[in-house]
Amino acid sequence: MREIAKAVIHKNLKYLFQLRDNDASISYPNKWSFFGGEVDIGENFEEALKRELVEELHWCPNKLFYLAKDTDKMTNCNISYYLAHCELPDHKLILGEGQAMKWFTIQEIMDLDSICRPNILRTMIKQAHKHIKTL
Repeated sequence: MREIAKAVIHKNLKYLFQLRDNDASISYPNKWSFFGGEVDIGENFEEALKRELVEELHWCPNKLFYLAKDTDKMTNCNISYYLAHCELPDHKLILGEGQAMKWFTIQEIMDLDSICRPNILRTMIKQAHKHIKTL
């Protein structure tokens, strides 16, 4: 199984999603998803996630908070989810991968049709929101 690290990025009660490329050779093409990617040999999950976020957004969070781990049987991946607070102004985030990025409210995420793995992503957003409210 491949190991994957994903970031639930939040700011001002909104969450940042990436619209994955419309490429049939990747998993979940043309779907909204969290940023992140595969853990390389010799990396831990947080190192991998920070590397992926620099590649995908030209941004590295100061802190990551572990949320949960899930298995995606369709892609044969174990996915670890981390919460990350973004303090950068939007214009400093530079999309390096995917078609687009967008901040969504919780309600907008619940209403999204083109979302990658809807049940788990919505569950992670709810879990992240509960944690944020306790800070």
